[in-house]
Amino acid sequence: MWRSPPLLAPVIRVGMTGVFALMRLRWFFTRPHTPGVQAVAFTPAGKVVLVRQTYTKQWMLPGGGVEAGEDGAAATIRELREEIGLSGWTSVDKLEEYDRIASHRRVHVEVFVVGGATYKPRWSLEIERIEDFAPEQLPADCDAGAARMIADAVKFISGTKSPLARA
Repeated sequence: MWRSPPLLAPVIRVGMTGVFALMRLRWFFTRPHTPGVQAVAFTPAGKVVLVRQTYTKQWMLPGGGVEAGEDGAAATIRELREEIGLSGWTSVDKLEEYDRIASHRRVHVEVFVVGGATYKPRWSLEIERIEDFAPEQLPADCDAGAARMIADAVKFISGTKSPLARA
């Protein structure tokens, strides 16, 4: 488990929430289309890594935007390095993809399962906490979409769900 410095956490949360509100206002007018990735990262012990961002109140899957010319798997590894301090992994498999509207943006998200993820958290303005959980013991305030992706990833790993199959 990793947490941001306790004395700074409230200040960072207020600042980042304000920044995110300004970004949402901009997106309201521009309605951008953005590609993104999310990672269901499993540690060698079989736990899934979740993050709590400074501007949200739920545990989420790590992830973010895809840069121009970058493929989804590369973006996933880059985002995991940035968000959780990923230092090693054994596999990266595309699980599924979906489209949604989020904060006035049209987002196309690719979800990847990352196996054997080892990480060493580092301080970040964006990430308040990083923790790994047993897939069957997710925190009560875990994002519902993240919980569904984790369940799908567990099925994928056990061989009962094929990639990109809608259940």
